[in-house]
Amino acid sequence: MKKSFCFLLLFAAIVSMVTTFSVDARPKKQKKDIHITVIKHPRLHIHRSLYQSIEVAVDAESNFVDVAFNENLGSVTIYVLNPMGQAITKYECNTDMEPLAFIPCNMEEDGVYTIKIFGKDLEAFGYFDMLE
Repeated sequence: MKKSFCFLLLFAAIVSMVTTFSVDARPKKQKKDIHITVIKHPRLHIHRSLYQSIEVAVDAESNFVDVAFNENLGSVTIYVLNPMGQAITKYECNTDMEPLAFIPCNMEEDGVYTIKIFGKDLEAFGYFDMLE
């Protein structure tokens, strides 16, 4: 009985070590900062500003797009387009009350995705790739 219990305990320890090493061996995808080009802005924009009016980061591990608005730009609509140019996510927010937007996206396809941000007097876009 003691031998079978010790064998069972040893087997459980080995299985837990193997699963721990296999999970930790996967490379984690880092958050990517995306360059956003502003085509049309509601106010005159100084190009030598210390910060950008819109900052975007993509978290490929959790399939989220994080959008930070450093200025009040009013109501905006954010689109995320897949590599085929189809909108996979549409998110509307008022930047006066919601300066941070965490947008869930299904980014399973490999390729270059597009983010477009539209407002009353705002138009901006950026590209990011999921080629890993």
